[in-house]
Amino acid sequence: KSTTANSDETYTAENLIKIASTDSTSASIRSGYFILLGVFVLYLGQGGYTTFIERIGVVGGIEAEFIGYCLAASTFAGVIAGLVAGFQSGKLGMRIPLTLVFIGQSIAVCLLFDSFIAPFTYMAAVVLYNFFWTYVVPYHLSLIAQQNRAGRLIALAPAVQGAGLSVGAGFAGAVLGASEGFNSLFIVMLVTGLLSLLMMLWIIQSA
Repeated sequence: KSTTANSDETYTAENLIKIASTDSTSASIRSGYFILLGVFVLYLGQGGYTTFIERIGVVGGIEAEFIGYCLAASTFAGVIAGLVAGFQSGKLGMRIPLTLVFIGQSIAVCLLFDSFIAPFTYMAAVVLYNFFWTYVVPYHLSLIAQQNRAGRLIALAPAVQGAGLSVGAGFAGAVLGASEGFNSLFIVMLVTGLLSLLMMLWIIQSA
């Protein structure tokens, strides 16, 4: 009787809810790690950007002083992007902002597809890319927080971002070493951006 009672107790509604909650939490943790992987993939491409964007300008025939102005403007654009993301505060959901990031950064990368870059084309590309780089961060963190409300996974985000940048820089160097010009690097940036977007959208769709 004791065994039967224990067996029946296992399947009470309360215990079933606990089991479902545990499974849901485990699934959420897995989704959180998958989002972190998507962040890593995006930063893999951005690692090449941060490492070689100055060199891209030099090879494109742009003076060092103007490149400095462009990088300063791009940093300010990042500040504006953070304010814009904060002002929107979820009004556009997740899909639209994440898709806008990919479109914006893709346009920026495509502007650089040339052996000789006009100075203000270079500025537009750098400012646009950095704007969306900063703009996407709150959305990534929000997605992670939704999967793990305890905050353990979101604490890993800076480490994942740094790892993506460092690995991306080395990977970009290898890509450029095996090819001529920067177009191969631009293709990598487009591919990693698209892959990261698809990973994020898959998580959103699965939620």
